[in-house]
Amino acid sequence: MTSYPVMIMMFHSILTESKLASRLISYPRQEMSIQDFRTIIQGLRSRDYQFISLDELHTRLENQDQDLKRYPFVSFTFDDGYTNNYTNALPVMEEYQIPFTLYLTTGYPDHEIIHMSEAIEDLVRNQAGVTLKVEDVTHTFDTSTLAGKIQTIRDIEQLLAQKCSTVQEMVELLKINAESYRHYGLSWEQVRKLHAQPLCTIGAHTRTHPNLTLLSEDDLERELVEPKARIEEQLGTVVNHFSYPYGRYNDLVREKATQAGYKTATVTRGGPFIPNYYDLYALPRECGIPHFQFPEHDSLAGREVK
Repeated sequence: MTSYPVMIMMFHSILTESKLASRLISYPRQEMSIQDFRTIIQGLRSRDYQFISLDELHTRLENQDQDLKRYPFVSFTFDDGYTNNYTNALPVMEEYQIPFTLYLTTGYPDHEIIHMSEAIEDLVRNQAGVTLKVEDVTHTFDTSTLAGKIQTIRDIEQLLAQKCSTVQEMVELLKINAESYRHYGLSWEQVRKLHAQPLCTIGAHTRTHPNLTLLSEDDLERELVEPKARIEEQLGTVVNHFSYPYGRYNDLVREKATQAGYKTATVTRGGPFIPNYYDLYALPRECGIPHFQFPEHDSLAGREVK
């Protein structure tokens, strides 16, 4: 009998066609259209995938449920906490009755951080040139053409990665009005409405979305413990699931995630996995992208799925 791998799918931002078309630069691992999102769901349904929540997957793994090998299962997850997860993704999930987990970075509803990609695009969109001064060095970028704007975005993103360790430092370096970009992140009211949906499970994704492997032990503990407590305070529920920002972790990060009280933690790569071989605190995920290549398997037509 065929043994099927389990697949946890990872998504970020789900955009309208018009919004996606307006973007200067493509981020296929982070953004997709509503229609591309629907296409993935329809493709999985046509291949007999069974959609289950992360809670159910955890229980089945813990119980060594043999049905995980007998049938293809998939669990949907969203990282960060984009407003469009509520406005664009939720209606689709409700339409198809698909359970999902949203890993929330609490700095968005708490107004500590913003989604930077929109701010960087706006910085270069309507200007013929951009000048930034970083550590007494002046950087000048030509944004008079579309190609120049795209290259400038990439150069600025690289500069920020090299010079800034927090989103707040990025905001200050680029002199961004952060209030103009709050609406791209979920509010607590929207998080509560998502939580009220039986299909949705809220997980944690740190407070400020740092690379956890670069933090001091004290800061690491804060980024793992504080968002869990904050979400539980806001929703009155226990948070069991965690996602490592950028998928980056090491032995210490994994240990602290277990000590924080999470039941599972996911990374950003690795694809489908065999239920016999897994680490609950490093569960691999498959990135949902446009033109997604579906794993092929035998049809389950006529077989009853438990």
